[in-house]
Amino acid sequence: MNNQNVLVKKTISEMMIDRGHQIIDRRDDYFLVKKTDDSEIVVFFSYFEKLNTSILKEYIKEIEKNKIIHMIIIYKDKVTSSVNKIINNIFHLNIEIFPFSNLSFNITKHRLYRPHILLKPTEKNIFIKKYGKQIPKILLCDPIVRYFNFKTGDIVKIIRRNNFISYRIVVDE
Repeated sequence: MNNQNVLVKKTISEMMIDRGHQIIDRRDDYFLVKKTDDSEIVVFFSYFEKLNTSILKEYIKEIEKNKIIHMIIIYKDKVTSSVNKIINNIFHLNIEIFPFSNLSFNITKHRLYRPHILLKPTEKNIFIKKYGKQIPKILLCDPIVRYFNFKTGDIVKIIRRNNFISYRIVVDE
């Protein structure tokens, strides 16, 4: 296993812990992860040069066979446009994809990172009653949003320097 693969697997392990999940099985080409609600995620490490539809369909078949609805695919270099189209049109599965290059270091360990905390449903409701939804936005494609798998409509509390607190709503734009 080369150095980049080791770093990526370390980052994925930290990401799962940061999301509150636990890795229950580690293999060279996949991790099996238990989420806080006892459901599972499979993290596939695709070592092929390109993530194409036939590889994606194999992964989908594997998770559906095991009654898992959430997977993360870490791909080597490129994704075909067909793969993106399939992922955007499969609504019964939660599929996240990351290139190896995005996970060669843990973004939350960067010196400029500030903690991002997802408001719980009750905290979110209280916040919206008090301030409404007209708050600054953070994009769904933001690396931190992707790292924590925040969803559209989530409200994130960000603790800035000097304990200054700001809030962002996750948007799809």
